[in-house]
Amino acid sequence: MFMRLACCVFAWAALPAGAVTLPAPTGPIALQDAGNVDFLDRERALLSDLNGDRDAIKPMVGLAELYLSRGMIPESRSIVEELRNNKLPADTQTRLSVLHATLSMLDGDRDDAALLDATEGWDDAAALRAHAAQEMGRTDAARALLKPAQDSLPSLPVELRSLVLPTLLDIAIAAEDWDTGAALAAAYPDIPALADQPGYWLRLGRVAELRDDPLTAFEGYLRASRGDDADAQRARIALVRLGRSTGTLAPDQQRALLDQIRWAWRGDEVALDGLSLLAEVAREAGDPLGALSALAQILRDFDDPAVRNNTRARAETMVAAFYGAGASGEIGLSAFLDGHSSIEAEWRLDGMFHAHAGRLAEILLDRGMTAAAAREARNLRELMVVAEELGAMDPAPELARALIRTELAAYLQSNRIDAASELASALPLPVNDPDLAALLGELAARGGIAPVEGGARALRTRAERAFEAEDFETAHSLYSDYWDARPDSFAFRDAVRLMIAAYRSERPDTVARLSAEIPQLTELPEWDEIAQSLTRALAPPEDPARRVLSNAGTLASLERAARASDAAATLTDGVRP
Repeated sequence: MFMRLACCVFAWAALPAGAVTLPAPTGPIALQDAGNVDFLDRERALLSDLNGDRDAIKPMVGLAELYLSRGMIPESRSIVEELRNNKLPADTQTRLSVLHATLSMLDGDRDDAALLDATEGWDDAAALRAHAAQEMGRTDAARALLKPAQDSLPSLPVELRSLVLPTLLDIAIAAEDWDTGAALAAAYPDIPALADQPGYWLRLGRVAELRDDPLTAFEGYLRASRGDDADAQRARIALVRLGRSTGTLAPDQQRALLDQIRWAWRGDEVALDGLSLLAEVAREAGDPLGALSALAQILRDFDDPAVRNNTRARAETMVAAFYGAGASGEIGLSAFLDGHSSIEAEWRLDGMFHAHAGRLAEILLDRGMTAAAAREARNLRELMVVAEELGAMDPAPELARALIRTELAAYLQSNRIDAASELASALPLPVNDPDLAALLGELAARGGIAPVEGGARALRTRAERAFEAEDFETAHSLYSDYWDARPDSFAFRDAVRLMIAAYRSERPDTVARLSAEIPQLTELPEWDEIAQSLTRALAPPEDPARRVLSNAGTLASLERAARASDAAATLTDGVRP
């Protein structure tokens, strides 16, 4: 391959420059002779001519013909495209127009609707024109060309016949032109690349199915399914559809077959067909989770907007039905939770999922499972933030507020005032949601804190970032400023973090103030150990080794306290009073 490219590159450099417009293609394609010679001998001779002192145009055209006759489309196209950009004799331009049009109809320019018009009346290329029309989706034009295509097929080299014959047979089957179809099918055994291949048996199966002969159709599909190409996968899908239409495959058998072939072929329209059928079969079998899994794979594998919109619409119908069934009690709570986890795993960044998933947190709250409700609402809020930041879903402030209401109500029902205060402190002001405002009023009446204004909230955010970056001097300063600015919003978790920052930056005055003004700290199970450690650590001992050990012990105690405060919300489920 490298030798081919190298020789052509040097030959191109010697060609006369100047772009030209090729004439309309006409006359015979005339590739049979090139297709009948010994390939290596002919290629070697043409490459040798390119290296000589003679005109390079003739051997380059010869190479383009040779490669095209053997179905080597990219190699032939590279030569033809380069030759088109040069001033050439009229007879060479005429020949290039034939080669270029042939290549375009075989591959590459299938979106060019003008191609068929430009080759109108070119009878020698009827098989190629029918193939191109079918690939462009111009089925009426393809059917009109079917008979002349059959007549022109023998004039093509065997490698090109192998490229277009399956398409021609598809046209005949779709048109139910059984006579032409039979004649085309009879040509398969003469083409080594097609004889006894899955494509042959697949098409025979289709003909039999269309002619109401399911047994012969089954035999054809079964033989085709034993291969490993796209037609074999089409045959496997066709077997399932045949079983569905004849009632010979039970739903669980259909599902088992589709599950098996799901991973055998990926990424093209054949795979899309299989996944779409799998989703439908799973839905009919009462398995929405299996159906949603197949639809999620479609969204992962395909970018086409129409495909994605259709898939998401199908998925939303099932997701809405699932959460509706959970809310009405049609699904037991255990199965509902398992199903939610399964859906979340594949749809957590999709706005469609978030439009319905919040109902689970509400259901948990209604059943008095306050810790689980708060945890679920918080998790969904965090997932929404990630999805919005990634651009996977549009901002949904109403959904976010609903989750905040559920989470806050769960904290209040379980008397977790600190957790409720921490959530409230992060809310933006003003709060225009009446239900949320009522919950905040209840929180304030029970000794909780109010939402934090923008400046104080930014101060707290900076303190958290400094703490997480282990910049304890800065964290101590910012947490202290935040405490001074908004003592009513200074949550227990903030106090624990300030305690750690004070210890790390050796500020015994802050430790003493925290102990005096936030009595909840002294209620920690490990407070006695922490207090003793702080006393030893912040009063320098005589033995440096003791100081190191004391510091390590104090830090461990403080960090255990911090973890305890963070985990307190998940220890037990609250019970509605």
